[in-house]
Order: sequence, then structure tokens, then C-alpha cells
Amino acid sequence: METREIAVAAHDVTKIFHSNEVTVTALQNVSIDVHAGEFVSLVGPSGCGKTTLLRIIGGLTNPTRGSVETLPLANGRARKMSFVFQDVNLLPWRSVLRNVEFGLEPNTSISKSDRKERSMAALKKVDLDSFASSPPFTLSGGMQQRVGLARALAVEPDVLLMDEPFGALDNFTREGLQEQLAQLWEDMGTTIIFVTHDIDEAIFLSTEVVLLRSNPGRLVDLLPVDLPPKRWTYDVRSEPAAVTLHRNIRTSLSGRNYDAPPTVPTT
Repeated sequence: METREIAVAAHDVTKIFHSNEVTVTALQNVSIDVHAGEFVSLVGPSGCGKTTLLRIIGGLTNPTRGSVETLPLANGRARKMSFVFQDVNLLPWRSVLRNVEFGLEPNTSISKSDRKERSMAALKKVDLDSFASSPPFTLSGGMQQRVGLARALAVEPDVLLMDEPFGALDNFTREGLQEQLAQLWEDMGTTIIFVTHDIDEAIFLSTEVVLLRSNPGRLVDLLPVDLPPKRWTYDVRSEPAAVTLHRNIRTSLSGRNYDAPPTVPTT
């Protein structure tokens, strides 16, 4: 079996926040390796440090202790990263296209024409190229989130970091975006690290699920997702392997045995 190179390695990452004489350990000694081309979901309850770990991986926050390495590609080139947040923060005075171009503007080596070409290509990947000239406020919430995804893809990242990007959307829109993201990932092979509290979402999208518990935020398990590809073509939730994995995740996070029959109180 082919062994993929490691793209991101976190070593004993600890993050402690101090505020008003209160100390909170958001993460304690978390270590994970993310291999190139994997789709890894960070799953756990609120306050378990999922977003903090993602921000440390992306260089937006420094760890108190430990380290994160983003290993270079085989040819020595540094891996590029980009972020997709739950709050997409589109600029209302810019068109959809100009919002996607925004992420490329700091790179002065990219010409204006190349910037436009790459941004249009990214919009086409998320099926929004026909809305390139539209103001973002005329788009639905799901479409705006796809603009945010296109903005991240235009950078042509080697590692895509996604922080609950579908969390604020209705279930119907959310499932549609999950399917589209799954197809994009299989087509592009980009390494994705994805934060979610939704177990079904993690199982549908991921090759591996990282489970975290809170107080303090700590790693409790790493679970591979052994399901066939092209998951948008069949009912993942009804797959026996998915049902078992869902139960194992719930058991690991809660400590409750979901295989055990309910306890009937005696009188």
C-alpha cells in the first residue's frame, strides 16, 4: 500500500489562554499527522479546541507549547495554505469575481489578467462563474459560502483549512455543499483539514476523523473512514460501516455505550 507523505505535523500542541485571572487550557499535548491528499475532520463538542488547533495549523495563533510543521512538497516548494471560515466576510462593494480576486491581490507576481483568469476558474469549480459580475448580497447564503470557497481555491492551496463553513446553513443547502465539496476534493486531491461538530458530516466527507474532548481540549481518538469513494452517489448513512463508525464516535466522545440496552428503572 502506498504511503503518502506527511503534509502537516502537530507535535504536543498546547494552548493556554489567560484572561482576568482565569486560565483556560484550550489544547493539551495534541499530536496528529495529516498526510498529503487526506480529508481530515476535527470533531468534538464546543470548547474542545477544534478551531484553536486549526488556527495554530494555519499560523493565525501561536501554541503555548509544542509545534506545528507544514512540511514542504517533494520538490522542496513550501506548501500553500488557505482558509475558509464560517463567516465568509464578502466585501459588498465588490462583485463576486472581485471578491475572489481579493485573495490573490497581495501576490504582486500575479498579473491582473492572470488574477482574473484564476478567479474565474475557481468560480467555475463551484458553479458560480455565471454570477461573476453580481454583487455578493444578491446571492443566497449557500452561494456566498461557495464564493468564499472559490476565493480560497483561487490561491491554488496545497492545504485547505475549513472552520465549520456550513454550520450556519439550513440542512438542505448544507447537504448540497457537502456533496459539492466531496466532488471537488476527489477531483483536486487537495489536503483538507475540516472543523465540524456534525458527526454525519465528518463521516460523509473524511478519510480520517480526529476526535477531541474538552476541559482541557485533548485528543481521544483517530478513526479512519473506510467507505467507498464518490459518496454523493449513494446513501452513506445507511452503510453498515458508517453506522458503526457513527456509534463509535458517539461512544468515544460521550463515554456512553450505545450498544448497551437502555436501563429500565425498577419500582
